[in-house]
Amino acid sequence: MNPFLIGLFIYVFTLPLMAQHCPYDGTYIVLLKATSHSDRWPDFYLHEMYNEQVEKCTYSDKLIHRLFRTEKDIMDEMRLHPNYYIWKHLISDLYNDYNFLAGCQVVFLTMADKSCMIKSEGMNYLYQKRSFQITWQYNGINDSIQVAPSQVYPLCTVAGLWSRIQAITIRLD
Repeated sequence: MNPFLIGLFIYVFTLPLMAQHCPYDGTYIVLLKATSHSDRWPDFYLHEMYNEQVEKCTYSDKLIHRLFRTEKDIMDEMRLHPNYYIWKHLISDLYNDYNFLAGCQVVFLTMADKSCMIKSEGMNYLYQKRSFQITWQYNGINDSIQVAPSQVYPLCTVAGLWSRIQAITIRLD
């Protein structure tokens, strides 16, 4: 067989393998669904629990403290973002695949937020998983629950369909 045709054959069939397989690589979410008989809602925060090595973490060297955002907040922010073309895939996928944001609040995390990368010898890194809790104040009482590592979901669909993503439920009453 002609070497040119063999080369062309290999090129054509491996070309798709060179592309990034998922636009959400390295993105994680924590999903929250709160229920209450009241119309008042507290602000919910994702807090990193104590991490004595946080200052050594590469790319994310402070304790995580993020406000949970509603679907409307997220969509408004994405549409106004200067790099909207990046987010339009997520918006489209949410409405065409599985909208895990519906009726929930969310915090997005990067890979560096999820795991602390501590440089060791040479170009090697140690990965230390971060521990999180959700905190809020309701009727003058501070409360919190711990987030299990399995409740921090990778958004990349290689990890499975988005329908696998389950919200942490908090009952306020």
